[in-house]
Formats: sequence, structure tokens, C-alpha cells
Amino acid sequence: MRARASPCLLWIAVAIVGAAAAAWCEDLATGQLEIRGAVLKVSPARQEVAPGLPTVVLTALGQLDPSQIPAGLRVEGDLSGPGLAEPLRLTTTPGDAFRIPGLNREGTYTLSSIRLIEGERTISAADPDSVEILVHRLVISTITSRALTPEEMGDQLQGDDLGRELARLWSGYLDPGSSLGTGVADGDVDFFDPWG
Repeated sequence: MRARASPCLLWIAVAIVGAAAAAWCEDLATGQLEIRGAVLKVSPARQEVAPGLPTVVLTALGQLDPSQIPAGLRVEGDLSGPGLAEPLRLTTTPGDAFRIPGLNREGTYTLSSIRLIEGERTISAADPDSVEILVHRLVISTITSRALTPEEMGDQLQGDDLGRELARLWSGYLDPGSSLGTGVADGDVDFFDPWG
């Protein structure tokens, strides 16, 4: 006589073995895998600075805080322009700024080939991958002047006009609260005319 296993018993055995295997596998590893995409951004894409004045180009790796950025990453770029004989390699960390030294020669400089690096491997190019720095005088910082000769003053102002102009200038000088050109009425000022 042969013993026959019932199909129901077979299913129970498979279920017990499967449950034990599943329980054993669950204990091997647990965790959470978080996948993020981050683009390296730099700004501003164009800026203007005065000669000799240092500036910065900001970097950001997506929306990540500096504490969330993996160690070992760096951002590199090559600065070139009229005041540099060869490109100057600049390096910073993602989320920090490139510190551009004061550039003395006026003209257009470019920080190009901006890229995210890990070890010796380039991970990605920045967006944008180059920025422009225009160096020129933003404000006139020097003024050259000289005293007018009496003849030049006489050519500009005649007679009473000269006296009124001198009185107007002196009244503004003597009263620091007033602006030049106020407080003196035409014809009401006695003055000493050194030329006549």
C-alpha cells in the first residue's frame, strides 16, 4: 500500500518553509535608500566690478544644505582674461563661493569650465558652465582741479555778478546747514571787489 500526501498538507509545508525563509531574509538587511538628483548652479551669470575689487561667484548643489553634501566633492573653474597670462584654476566646495581676487586690468574675464569633481573624476558641468566678470571703473574716484586765476574768474563773471557769486559761495560755506545758492538775494550784498 502506498501512502499518499494530501495536496492540502503539501501547501501547508510550503507555507511554513516560505514564512521561515522570509523571516530569515528580513533580518539580513533593513534600511532606506534615498535617491536625489542635484544640479550644480552658479550665480550671477554676469557681474560688473571695479578694478582691484575682489568679488565672488556663488555655487549651490540643488537644494542641499552644506551638511547634506557628501565629503570629497569640489567645484573647479578656470579664470581667464586680459590681466592673466594663463588661466587661473579656482576651487571651492559646493554651496560655497568662488573667491575671485581683485583684477586690476579692465576688460572682460571669464570663469569657465565650471564643474563638479569627485576625486579626479568630473561628475557634471555647472549650470551655467561659465560666468562673465566685466572689470571697469564704476565710479569716477579721482577729480583733478586747480585754482582759477583772477583773469579766468573775470572772464566768467563781470562786476556785480562776481560779487554775488562770491557771496553765494561764502554764505553756503559759512552756514553748514544751507545749500549753496540759497539765502542771498540779488543786489542785497555788499562786497569787496579785489579787481576793481
